[in-house]
Amino acid sequence: MGQEPRKLVDANKRILISVKNAFKCKNYYIIVFFCQKAVEKSLEALIPHEKREFYFSHFLIYFRKIVDISDTFYSFLRELTPQYTTSRSIKVIS
Repeated sequence: MGQEPRKLVDANKRILISVKNAFKCKNYYIIVFFCQKAVEKSLEALIPHEKREFYFSHFLIYFRKIVDISDTFYSFLRELTPQYTTSRSIKVIS
């Protein structure tokens, strides 16, 4: 495993710790946010080095063009992306 994928895996380990803490606090919107980030980082780690390009997209189904993704997982990505968008849009009401 190259340096970049290893960094992405390490980032996912830190995300998992954050998700566990958020779950204890019942902060479910942030869990969706972190879930999307973990999936995104995992998919980035699967991209072969020669196909890597810089992009600023959190649209997970974009990865289907680059990484071989099963239909079942693709359906999951299609469901997760709008939930992630909603989680980013939640305003804290005090």
